[in-house]
Amino acid sequence: MTLFRIRATICPLVIKPIYIFIFFLLSNCSLCVDPHFEACSVPKSCGEIHNISYPFSIEGLQQPYCGYPYPGFKLICDNNHAILKLPDNYNDYFVQDISYPNQSLRVLNRNIATLHSDSNISCSPPIQNLTLEREGGFELDSGVADLFLYFNCPDSALKKLKSHKIGCSNGGTMHTGSGLALSGSDSNLRCGQLVRVPVEGSAVESGNWSDYVNMLKKGFLLKWKASDCSKCNASGGKCGFNVTTLDFSCFCPDRPHEVRCNEGYSLSLSLSLSLSSF
Repeated sequence: MTLFRIRATICPLVIKPIYIFIFFLLSNCSLCVDPHFEACSVPKSCGEIHNISYPFSIEGLQQPYCGYPYPGFKLICDNNHAILKLPDNYNDYFVQDISYPNQSLRVLNRNIATLHSDSNISCSPPIQNLTLEREGGFELDSGVADLFLYFNCPDSALKKLKSHKIGCSNGGTMHTGSGLALSGSDSNLRCGQLVRVPVEGSAVESGNWSDYVNMLKKGFLLKWKASDCSKCNASGGKCGFNVTTLDFSCFCPDRPHEVRCNEGYSLSLSLSLSLSSF
């Protein structure tokens, strides 16, 4: 009995310093937050577009690894306008709204945005056809339709399709009815230039061709295709990418993970708190 009592007395004296050591070790680790997690934890804003985060990042304001590493997902903030630059396109687009739950964003051609509703597009319009790569990160929303703008058309075409006539300006001179706005292409037309512009499908269905500038100024929806971020978000992480391997990363307080934050960090913190009660 005496020996047992001696061991019972000594044992806590030996083990308790070990508990104290483990507690301080885990406490120190809990204070070490991964810099990727910190950098991507604070969304940024540009003008009226707030909380910009994965899959987008703002050039110069956010780290590249906080966004999707493919063309188009790095936005530019210029004069309080978030600008989307799509690959293989000469057009820049103002971002009007971002819906993260729907994975969509509404955009407006930058050159169209400067037009007044009662103005006319130049007979040599500053807009060009929108080209989206099949394997790229964006696609048109199912509710988007094409508006076909024909410019410098012959009189015969204008007379035949007089309800579709639109005006355009050339060097300050108005050319009333020198263009056509159609909901489909016509290979028989012999016009000087054709521009295919995406617009809201409801605008085309209205058939109010004389108001085509307002059709364009409403913008259109794009859907993006990027790695799923839901599991990472649900686990408390921040989505991003490994800029070297271009693999998806879930940035967590302890370190980057492949899909979601594991339980190791929270368990270690809970364990350290539990040990402190000894």
